[in-house]
Amino acid sequence: MVTGISLEAAVVQMTGPLSPLGTEILPLERALGRTLAADVTAPLDQPPFDRSPLDGYALRSADLTGADRDHPAVLEVVDTVYAGDEARIPVGPGQAVRIMTGAMLPPGCDCVVPQEDTDRGDPVSVFVSL
Repeated sequence: MVTGISLEAAVVQMTGPLSPLGTEILPLERALGRTLAADVTAPLDQPPFDRSPLDGYALRSADLTGADRDHPAVLEVVDTVYAGDEARIPVGPGQAVRIMTGAMLPPGCDCVVPQEDTDRGDPVSVFVSL
């Protein structure tokens, strides 16, 4: 065993005798445990729309300025969007849309507030500022 050498020298000693194995094309079911020879990228986003990462309320972050538990932002709930549904109503000032995980974000909204940060009412009181 060799001791007292630098890290770089140790790496050279360990990897020096190694050579790449090359590449091969395999059916997907035989590729388990293998390393890709090149990055694989999707030609387009999937799904092809912005979606909600959680259950909550889609809204305009500007409507939450200064909101907290003592002074909640109170917003009109204009729609509910479930996963798989298309957003039908744009979100305007002072409005929110009840939204479920994976659902399409409605036009006009720029954030989703977790339902735990609201009273889940109609109108909905939001207790956080973004």
